[in-house]
Amino acid sequence: MAKKPSMLDDYHRQGQEAAARRNQSSLGLAKARFSLRALKPYLLSRWTAWGLMIGTLLGLASISPWTPTPPLLHALARRNCATASELGLAPAQRGELGYWESNDRDADGIACEAWPRRHN
Repeated sequence: MAKKPSMLDDYHRQGQEAAARRNQSSLGLAKARFSLRALKPYLLSRWTAWGLMIGTLLGLASISPWTPTPPLLHALARRNCATASELGLAPAQRGELGYWESNDRDADGIACEAWPRRHN
């Protein structure tokens, strides 16, 4: 008469199978499990999408033999006056490339103008 497998035998067999899978993966014998379902929350994240777009644009700009177009320079100058200065667009008067109201501290129509330093 055959012995009926008990619940402990099932747990023992499952443990042995799990150990065999771990050994195979540590030796590089098992196929890597890759699932798009696991990546779905990350792929649908808007931060991931923005990061991929900005990274792609920066990567293309870094290998491009052409100089950036004036609209791109103008858009980059909006960040702050240090960036506008590095791009060669500061100081900028109203209506010129690189002028943004957010960079015009005294609202006189000149953005990123040099301010004298105070000496105490």
